[in-house]
Formats: sequence, structure tokens, C-alpha cells
Amino acid sequence: MRCIFCKVDSSSSRSVEHIIPESLGNIDHVLPPGIVCDKCNNYISREVEKPFLDSRYIQERRFNFGIPSKKKRIPPMEGFHLQTSTLIHLLKVDGEEGISVCAGPNTD
Repeated sequence: MRCIFCKVDSSSSRSVEHIIPESLGNIDHVLPPGIVCDKCNNYISREVEKPFLDSRYIQERRFNFGIPSKKKRIPPMEGFHLQTSTLIHLLKVDGEEGISVCAGPNTD
């Protein structure tokens, strides 16, 4: 079997390629081992998926919709209270109602 990206022999590859990242809630849409070689799968995870998942827009969506990471954590959000110059941390625990709000030290 050959990798669909680099065309090298991928018959010994162990990793599965998630068509939609697990960190967006996907557990069903995967390609079996060998379709994508381990090297390409690692590259895509590191250079494509990670920057995408780390973007503010996607982090906000994951927080708002309660989509946990592979490690079952919902990414926290940070904000800034303009009137007091205080850093605000928003936390959501998977399976629990509501949001925890923590105020950090003054950033002046």
C-alpha cells in the first residue's frame, strides 16, 4: 500500500488519519492505517491541524460548543476587562453546566 500524499510504501504504518480532527469531535471519519504513512500523518497533525486548532476562532467555537480535545478537556478562553485592565479566564468543564470565570492580576 502507498501513502496517498507522498506515495512511499506505507504498509507498515500504524497511525490512522482523521479526516476531521478528533479535537473537533470526530471519532467516526478515519482512514485505516496505511492509507497515509506515519511521517505524512505526523506532518499534517503538526503543520496543518495544530495551527488550525490553535487559532482563536476555532478555540472560541470549541469553547462555545463544549467540544473536548483528545484528552477530554475543553480549551479555556481568555478575555480582557477593559475598564479594570484585568485578564479574565473562562473555564468550562465537560459534562457540567455553566462557566467558571476567574480574574487574573491587573496587567498594568
